[in-house]
Amino acid sequence: MKIFCDTSALTKLYIREKESDVVVGYFEKSDEILVSVLCLPEIFSVLNRLKRERALSTPQYAELKKTILGHFEDFRICEITDEVIQTVCQLLESHPLKAADAVHLACAFHVRPDIFLSFDKQQLSAAKGIGLPIK
Repeated sequence: MKIFCDTSALTKLYIREKESDVVVGYFEKSDEILVSVLCLPEIFSVLNRLKRERALSTPQYAELKKTILGHFEDFRICEITDEVIQTVCQLLESHPLKAADAVHLACAFHVRPDIFLSFDKQQLSAAKGIGLPIK
């Protein structure tokens, strides 16, 4: 099963949150994990915010960073192409999305996963609207 994760889903794999078990379950069933090129910088943004807020220690950050970079070696990363940008613009015209959320969706649209995994309600609504199978 090919699973496309946006940052809201992938972060739950590394930071224990309410829906983390759902994400772990999908990961265990997956053959391939797909992410947009924005996912890694967004995850690092979350981790560094948590470190600044002292919710994550420096050793915890270092361990998570190592784990995440190891996983990203195995993930398929969707780049931002001209076609993806065109789809982003169309999504922004037709759905109330933030630009980064539209990038994740457009990438998923172009790689056609078996499941689009997100925990953002507006993004999931737009995903459903463009025919992506959602969690």
